[in-house]
Amino acid sequence: MKIGWIGGNNNNLVSIDLTSGKRMLWPAGTWSKSRLKDEYVVSGEETTYGIFDPLNKYLETLSEETIDKLENTYQEIFETLSDASDLAPDMLTGLLYGYISDICELVDYYDLHRWCTNTKKGYLNFDIGIKDVLRDIDTRETTYFTQEYVDVVVFSIYIKLLMPVWGYYHQTKKHDLGEDQTLLSALNITNNDIIATNPAMVKLVEYVSSWGNKRVTSINFVITSGMSVGEFIEYCIITTLWKKIIIFDPRGQEYLVENFYNILEDRFARANRSSPNDKISLNNGGDEKPALADTYKLVDAQPPKVPVLITFAINRDDFPYLVNANISPRDLNNMYQYIEGLEMRESHLTIVSAVCKRVLRIRDPLYADRISMKKLIAVSACSLIQLNLCAVADFITAKPIEKNVNLIFSAGIPIIPVRNDLIQKAHQKYSVVGNIDALLNTKDKLVSELSVYNWNFKYGKIENFANEVLELFLMD
Repeated sequence: MKIGWIGGNNNNLVSIDLTSGKRMLWPAGTWSKSRLKDEYVVSGEETTYGIFDPLNKYLETLSEETIDKLENTYQEIFETLSDASDLAPDMLTGLLYGYISDICELVDYYDLHRWCTNTKKGYLNFDIGIKDVLRDIDTRETTYFTQEYVDVVVFSIYIKLLMPVWGYYHQTKKHDLGEDQTLLSALNITNNDIIATNPAMVKLVEYVSSWGNKRVTSINFVITSGMSVGEFIEYCIITTLWKKIIIFDPRGQEYLVENFYNILEDRFARANRSSPNDKISLNNGGDEKPALADTYKLVDAQPPKVPVLITFAINRDDFPYLVNANISPRDLNNMYQYIEGLEMRESHLTIVSAVCKRVLRIRDPLYADRISMKKLIAVSACSLIQLNLCAVADFITAKPIEKNVNLIFSAGIPIIPVRNDLIQKAHQKYSVVGNIDALLNTKDKLVSELSVYNWNFKYGKIENFANEVLELFLMD
């Protein structure tokens, strides 16, 4: 099995030569303006193996059984992408996520790492004059030491396994999703446990996140761009992987970290220039609002995202004020103390997702660790109080006691019926009847939780809860 490149114009292809003698050709126009075109231009149907040479040499060391399974996986991916128009988006995403996980399991990164560093040290260029000394102007998070640089060079070889898949997926989905959203989707289908915990990937996330924390200073960017902080960090990560790391030639004399530092500088500069008339936004492929049933369905076929990305976004110092600029540090600290020992419930995810939707994607809280979730609840509660949705703030911060099921009688909860003006607003905002039904069903599900426990509301009145929930969901 051998991976190569055919092209030099806008009809570039990634080729996979199978051991059977057959060849698979994967559309890859997305890299047509990259250094692949500049450095490895060939004419006609001739193939260059260029930057794939180290990977191909390593693949020669694998067992016949492993190569056979690897080739079968690529063939299944190719057939899946060839029939992508007949598949629901969630099904396509789930299939690709599984196939990419299979590739990562078949090709052991750590075995590749040993092969690169033990037997190919002279062939690959790991020695580019790195000094493991931290300069005064740098931080540890934004500095690559020798071992970290070796890791990312090996990772640049490893991730080329995904180049045919990414290229074909990009060509298949960019018309429907738009350029930026397709790139983010490519990152999501790649982020299995093996990739997410890879030392080079963990360092890259730390590096991009730390630079982002230093350089993206415009809060106006978050509000006007259409991108949350978390989305922008992910966008920078996939851009770095896509435009620099995956096409890096580890045999050359270039310093890889300098390459992706330069591309990040451009992205951060654009973020800080953002204004209502100069937006950096993700193309969602259309202007229609997402279905409420999808928006508040917190468990679906979407692959889990790298938790460290979400943790970074939540634990930024300015995160509370991106959610609500009127939150005071004192109120936030008091809220932290108030919710100490609070048990996490699924309903917390639904509420905090709605409160923080300008800053986080709607499903991000699902992947937050416990410490980050506590911050989400505290920030959301403070924001809800500022918005005068105090009953909802109580709902996510109170420590309910389960009712005694042996009691014959239980006092009813005097919930005020939903106001007509909120129903009218729902009809104005969501023209599809199913969306309105989904909104009301979500509200009913949360209200029903009130009947299971005894509640001690501190900030608001329990009878206002249903109306306040709808107000929250209907906020822009």
